[in-house]
Amino acid sequence: MDFWVRYPDYLAYELINIFESTQDTSYLISAEAIFNSHEPDLRRIPMIRYRWGAYDRIDDTLSILLAKGLVHQDGTRGKAGIQESHFFIMSSAYALADRITQEFPILEWYKERADLVAKVAGSRG
Repeated sequence: MDFWVRYPDYLAYELINIFESTQDTSYLISAEAIFNSHEPDLRRIPMIRYRWGAYDRIDDTLSILLAKGLVHQDGTRGKAGIQESHFFIMSSAYALADRITQEFPILEWYKERADLVAKVAGSRG
């Protein structure tokens, strides 16, 4: 999901694929909007290949949110260490996101993009 936010051209490709299989024009309209607004050139955030690339460790990515108490981490431990991680978004995170987007409406783009990426991802983790 992080990959599609960082690379809008790949998100647009996924949207086109979904459109081709469903004929739901909302996916095609979203893909066109990405290209018409030049997002692939303006909003691309490169991933460092020598680290994890598109597979950044989610606990590294979420560490700032964990430190601020906006996300809670839990999981299942096994003999070899953590087998499964669970991340819970705290109500304070929703309140902060609402306050920030009211103060800085331009940040609403991130909510809209997260909603679109979640729609594309569907039940995939």
